[in-house]
Amino acid sequence: MNLIQRLSCSFPKRQPVGTPEDPHNLFHNFKQVLKSAGLPEIRFHDLRYSAATLMLQQGVHPKIVQERLGHASITLTLDIYSHVIPSMQQDIADKLDEILTPIAVEFNPGETSSNQAEPLDQKDRLSKE
Repeated sequence: MNLIQRLSCSFPKRQPVGTPEDPHNLFHNFKQVLKSAGLPEIRFHDLRYSAATLMLQQGVHPKIVQERLGHASITLTLDIYSHVIPSMQQDIADKLDEILTPIAVEFNPGETSSNQAEPLDQKDRLSKE
């Protein structure tokens, strides 16, 4: 049985129609699930924060994260989770470099021919640096 199956079996079953779940029971069962799975004790609300952070780190668009969390505006989502975005800046820079490298050009301002800009492949570019 995998972790998800173990976790779902540990939570209380649905209450009869119209009967609200006792929040204490949900909290108590959540703590038992964490303990039985060998996970550290966290607050129930931390699941929401962790899910949002993981979604952003996996490249999910912030607008989708905002909608999932039910935030009124994307500004709120970005204000709360902006610390996740800087770690993604290097990934974006690397991807742009990968995309733009094949079209890097060498420009020689002294030349007057129509072939002033010549595409450089990766090896040529590295050897000129």
